[in-house]
Amino acid sequence: TEKKKNIALQGKPCFPWVGGKRRLLPVLIESLPADFEKDGNVCGTFRGRRRTVLLTKQAHPGIRCVINDSNESLVNVYRVIQNSPEELIKKLEGIQREYHDPNGARGQKGVLMEKRAFFNEGGPDDVTRAALFIFFI
Repeated sequence: TEKKKNIALQGKPCFPWVGGKRRLLPVLIESLPADFEKDGNVCGTFRGRRRTVLLTKQAHPGIRCVINDSNESLVNVYRVIQNSPEELIKKLEGIQREYHDPNGARGQKGVLMEKRAFFNEGGPDDVTRAALFIFFI
């Protein structure tokens, strides 16, 4: 229906991703079986389906959506956005200030390399890890 197509075209993805389905969303949502809401569940089991699942949820609020991904860091970002958005914003603001500090002795490359090493060592808590993941993108 026209409503489904309009919802599919709204907004932009949180993170542009190679192989994203944004342009295919109107076709994908239109292709859903007419009675798929009877089951009440949509499961995005493959990477790159988050946006498709979330917009399907917008078009059909009564369904339950489950999102999975093999990239644990990306799943963590979505959990943190859902559970601790204010804390995430504060972390991102701090990272941005540090990265753009004109008086910083390390420079932008030094900050990036330090943050990358910290992220790769698995040291940060979930909110910091999510903020760094977004920073790297």
